[in-house]
Amino acid sequence: MPDFTTIQDFAEAEQNIKHSRFIGRCQRADTPGLAMEFLASVSEPKANHNCFAYRIGGDYRFSDDGEPGGSAGRPILTAIESSELDHVVVVVIRYFGGIKLGVGGLVRAYRGAAAACLDAAQHIVIRPPVCLEIDLPLAVSGAALSMIHHLGATEQDVTVSGDRYRSRLYVSRDILDTCIRHLTDKTRGQARINILEKD
Repeated sequence: MPDFTTIQDFAEAEQNIKHSRFIGRCQRADTPGLAMEFLASVSEPKANHNCFAYRIGGDYRFSDDGEPGGSAGRPILTAIESSELDHVVVVVIRYFGGIKLGVGGLVRAYRGAAAACLDAAQHIVIRPPVCLEIDLPLAVSGAALSMIHHLGATEQDVTVSGDRYRSRLYVSRDILDTCIRHLTDKTRGQARINILEKD
């Protein structure tokens, strides 16, 4: 999985356009379920509309929540995409002020409110760990892995077969070369290491 930019935490921004209040709220969301939980937690039942969009990798969803088709949810998603952010959900709450904005005005208002709250958030780059498929001599596996675990690597799918120890090892990219070198040295070159996820 490639690096991506997301937001650190919750952020909010409000804009008033022709007496309508547009309140943008955003949060990092790593799954669609978390995005929908955020929508439920920040929506205001007394508002006229609670429109939203999220983008999580190739997965996205948006809703106009009663506004004219294409005037709210899609512009919110466009604001996320224009900010080059991922794993993000944005909710824009509207309290109608009595003056109709027209579809064009709504598009600008929803996109603007979404962009404002995303701009208010702290942006961070996420570097997903690299997955190594390792096959080590069982006799030296403990010594070979102890330092790597200390550096924060995690393991899954551990199996022992005969005199071999196999697992999937997840390591941060900044210690990848150190881990490979350490495994090679501690096993005297007998480690079999396959990098499954690097790009």
